[in-house]
Amino acid sequence: MRNCKVRSLRDSVSIVSLDDAKLIEILRRSRDIAVLGLRDDPTQAGHYVPAYLAKQGYRIYGVNPSLAGQLRFGQPVVASLAELPAAVDMVDVFRNSAA
Repeated sequence: MRNCKVRSLRDSVSIVSLDDAKLIEILRRSRDIAVLGLRDDPTQAGHYVPAYLAKQGYRIYGVNPSLAGQLRFGQPVVASLAELPAAVDMVDVFRNSAA
């Protein structure tokens, strides 16, 4: 996460170990979310999850080198976390299941 503008790594956790209450707490405290692996295909989670979050009032910063420079959810997509224009509260990671 070198040069990534995440506001607090102190609370860095793996989603696998979270119960619903902890996840809700994290989402309540987070307003700015980087989406690593943002997708254009509305049938993929890398698109419909950030679309839902944006509709709920979260500021979404897409990270995908293939979409860099394009506007998604009101923000420019960047190629890497290091290029984020602002600090974020959370990084949501979507990756190819074959990876």
